[in-house]
Amino acid sequence: MSLSRHDNLDNVTGFVMNYTEVVTFPLLPEIRLRVLTEKSEYFYAKESEFAKYGISDPFFLFCWPGGQALSRFVLDNSGLLRGRKVLVFGAGCGVEGIAARLCGAEYVLASDTDPNALVMSSINMKLNCVEFELTEKDFFLSDCSYFDVILAGDMFYDNRMTEQVTGWMRSLKRNGKSVLCADPSRGNLKSGEIDILGTYDTIRDGEIITGKSVKTTVFTIR
Repeated sequence: MSLSRHDNLDNVTGFVMNYTEVVTFPLLPEIRLRVLTEKSEYFYAKESEFAKYGISDPFFLFCWPGGQALSRFVLDNSGLLRGRKVLVFGAGCGVEGIAARLCGAEYVLASDTDPNALVMSSINMKLNCVEFELTEKDFFLSDCSYFDVILAGDMFYDNRMTEQVTGWMRSLKRNGKSVLCADPSRGNLKSGEIDILGTYDTIRDGEIITGKSVKTTVFTIR
């Protein structure tokens, strides 16, 4: 995606710069992120209140628990990504892409079907002085033939989506891909479907000031 061609770039960038702040999450002292925090008047706003900025889905404004845990895991196990081609499935605020770059990945492509998430990822990428590519292309159900590693945080938020994503990732593993995921105890994953790689206490739903936490699991699909 060319961010310069994003029709709503100025509005979204303006919102991010005016209503978010740069913070460091306890689990990720190496990474600084612009996110929406409790200090912002928009933290508890309804989705309709974002409409004047051209934002229909504000989820990209947060660093979700899965992104925190997955980024911590790869930073602590950088050999899993070093020199490899990495796809971030669901770029969000950009945290996993930043972590992958800090791990020494040869190539990182962060994908998200929401162009506003790519704006946010670009802002946070520059904040951390790293570079990776961004795309609106939806890789869901593709064979991801170019990539060695697929990272996916917070993609298991309902039973139907979980069934679809786990089935797809199982096929990726059969094709020799390394698949690393994270989920904050949403309860949609079956224990027999995953191999747990680590558990972390992560900041819940962006509540970085109050510090409310949730147990988040990093795993691979069995």
